[in-house]
Amino acid sequence: MKFEILKQNPFFLDEDAIAWVKSTFNDMSLEEKIGQIILDGSTELAYERHSIELSGFHRMTTHSPEYLVSSAEQMQKNAKIPMLLSADMDHLSYTINPQGTPFINQMGIAATDDPKMAERMGIVAARECKALGFNWSFTPVVDINFNFKSPIVNIRSFGSNPDQVLRMASAYVKGMQKEGVAACLKHWPGDGMDDRDQHNIMSVNSMDMESWRNTYGRVYKKLIEEGVMSIMSAHIALPAYYREKDPDFPFEKILPGSLSKELNQDLLRGELGFNGLIITDASIMGGYNAKGSRKELLPMSIESGCDMLMFVKNYEEDIAALKEGIREGKLSEKRLDEAVIRVLGLKAALCLHRRRQRKEEAPTERERFFLGCGEHKQWLSEAVDKSITLVKDTQKLLPLSPDKYKRILLIQGKANGQFGESKELGFEKHLREQGFSVEVYDHKIHTAAEFDLVIFATARECMMVRDNTRIDMIDLMGDIMCAMDRYFGEIPSLFVSFGSPYHLYDFPHCKTYINAYSSVEPVKKAVAEMLAGKKRFQGTNPVDPFCGLESTRF
Repeated sequence: MKFEILKQNPFFLDEDAIAWVKSTFNDMSLEEKIGQIILDGSTELAYERHSIELSGFHRMTTHSPEYLVSSAEQMQKNAKIPMLLSADMDHLSYTINPQGTPFINQMGIAATDDPKMAERMGIVAARECKALGFNWSFTPVVDINFNFKSPIVNIRSFGSNPDQVLRMASAYVKGMQKEGVAACLKHWPGDGMDDRDQHNIMSVNSMDMESWRNTYGRVYKKLIEEGVMSIMSAHIALPAYYREKDPDFPFEKILPGSLSKELNQDLLRGELGFNGLIITDASIMGGYNAKGSRKELLPMSIESGCDMLMFVKNYEEDIAALKEGIREGKLSEKRLDEAVIRVLGLKAALCLHRRRQRKEEAPTERERFFLGCGEHKQWLSEAVDKSITLVKDTQKLLPLSPDKYKRILLIQGKANGQFGESKELGFEKHLREQGFSVEVYDHKIHTAAEFDLVIFATARECMMVRDNTRIDMIDLMGDIMCAMDRYFGEIPSLFVSFGSPYHLYDFPHCKTYINAYSSVEPVKKAVAEMLAGKKRFQGTNPVDPFCGLESTRF
C-alpha cells in the first residue's frame, strides 16, 4: 500500500502529515508495529504493564473528569507515538459523564425527525470527548432496527427506516468530525435482523443481497462517500454475500465481519470503496471467540482486512499469537504494514502529531469549557421537547388535570442500563411538581381502587449479554401474583417508557402509551409537563411501536 492513499478520503493528509507517517513508520520495529494494531480496554493505566507500546485505549467516560484528563495526559506524554483514546459517546446511561451533558440517545434524536438535532448530538459528543481527553468515538450506530426483538440494537439506533437512519447518521458524523473527533460506524455488516446478540454468539444478518444493498449497503456507501473515518467490523455474518458467489457455500465456513476477507476487503473496501480504518468489535466477545482459538483468530482478523484489534484478553498470549501468525505466514507483513499505515494515518488526520508538537497532551482550557456547557444544555432541552412521542391515547385521557386525577398510583421499574446496573427511576418527583398527589406502588399495601389513575413507567435500555429488553413483570410489580395485575378495565391507566419503545407488545390493552426513549432528568421533567398539558407532544415514531400487531393499536 502506498502512502499516497492517505491523501484520499477520509484521511486527506497534507505533505507534512504524510511525512510524519512515513518517518514514524520507517522507524518502527516489528514489535512496535504489532503494538500499533491493538486498542486495549481498561479503566486503569494498563499501558504501564505492557512491554510493547499499544496504539491506544478504550475507556469509560463515567469516571471523574479530573481522573480522565490527568490519566489521558499521562498516557500521551509517556507514549512514543501519540495514542488513540476512544469511548462510546452514545448517551446511554453507561456513557454519560457526571459533569457532562445528559443528551438523549440516538432513537430519541430520531424521534425529533430533525437532522439538525443529530448534528448537534454529534457536536456535543465530540466536544465532550475532547474535554475528557478522548479523540475517537465508537459512534454512531447505523444498525437498522428491523427486528423489534433485537436485544442490543433498540434505542441505540436511529430507528427502522433506512432513509431516516442515513439522514441522522450523516448529520451526526458531520457534527462529530468537524469538531476533530473520529466517528466510527457500527456494526458492520449490519445488526438489527437477528434477535440474538453478538456478545454471546456470531449473530446473522439474514437479508438477501439486493435488499442489503438497498438498506444497510446504501447507508454505509453514502457515509463512506461523505468521509467517515472508521468502521467497526462486528461478529455478525452476512451469508447472502458468500452465497451470491457460491449458492452452495457451507454455513460452517461463513465468517463474521471481524474475521471475513470477503466482507472487509471485497465488499467494504472493494464494492463500497472504504479507504479508512477498520477496527474489530471487542475481541473478547462470544461471537468472536466461538469461531476458534485466539491464536488463530487474532492474525486472521488483520489478514482479513481489519486494521486494529479491539481489546486484549491476555496481553502476553495475544502478542505472542500475532508474532507466531507472522512467523507462520498466517499474517503477512504486507498486510500488517497496510494496517499500521492506516492507524498512523488516522492519528495524523486527527492532528495528534501536531498536538504533541504544541505540547497539548491534555485538553486545552477551551476544550474543557464545553463539558456540560450552557449551549449543550440548551440543545438538549430543544431535543427533548421534540422527541417525546404520544403513540396513542384512544381513551382521550390527556391532558391530565390534578383536580380530576387527585391520587395517582405510580408503578415504576428501576432504570436498567447497559451493564445491568439499576437505579431508582424517580419519576414521582416530576409528577408532584405538576400538582399531582403520587404514591409509588408497593404490592404489600396498595390496591388500585384507592386511586384515580395508574401510571406504569419503565426505563429499560437495550443491554448486552441479556436475551431481551422486555419487562420483567415480577420485578416491576414485586410479587408473582401481582405481576398479573393490569387495572386497564378498572381505572384509567397509561404507560410511559423511558427506554425501549416496544412495550406495547406486552401491554397491548393500555390505551394511552408514550415513548420517551431516555431516562435522563430533563426527559422525565418534560414528560410530566406534557401529561399535565403544559407542553405538547412533538415526537414522531422512528420505529413501529405497535410491533406489527393489530391488538396494540386500540
